[in-house]
Amino acid sequence: VLVHDRVQPDVPRDTVAVCVEEAREFAPDMVIGIGGGSCLDMAKCAALLISHGGLLQDYYGEFKVPGPTLPLIAVPTTAGTGSEVTPVAVISDPDRTMKVGISSPHLIAAAAICDPELTMTCPPGLTAIAGADALTHAVEAFTAARRGTDPGLPQQH
Repeated sequence: VLVHDRVQPDVPRDTVAVCVEEAREFAPDMVIGIGGGSCLDMAKCAALLISHGGLLQDYYGEFKVPGPTLPLIAVPTTAGTGSEVTPVAVISDPDRTMKVGISSPHLIAAAAICDPELTMTCPPGLTAIAGADALTHAVEAFTAARRGTDPGLPQQH
């Protein structure tokens, strides 16, 4: 078992590269992400790069992941990010000085283990932020443009 426990908030792109370099030497069969949204996004990016190689920026945007990644098990320890069930990973890119997304159905975790007991040790401030994040996701889902059931179709207005 290889444990990478140096995940930073808002996942800087370069920390993903360090994690992937360590993981490639280990040659894992799967990736398990445990933690908040940043930890789960890091796990998604690690599974992607271990499986397909290249640079993370090669996959920015939608539908650029060429196929399945290593199986990923997501274990959230905060309530609200939704990263454990979404096809999106968000990282911070220093060249763009902004957060960027990678979106692909291949990034969805094979399993999500959601145990509310794991959130009980979160500091109150982090719990409040996670709650606001959940509310933001709900508003976003309500107000977003509709899409067809085929993920490759353009948006409908």
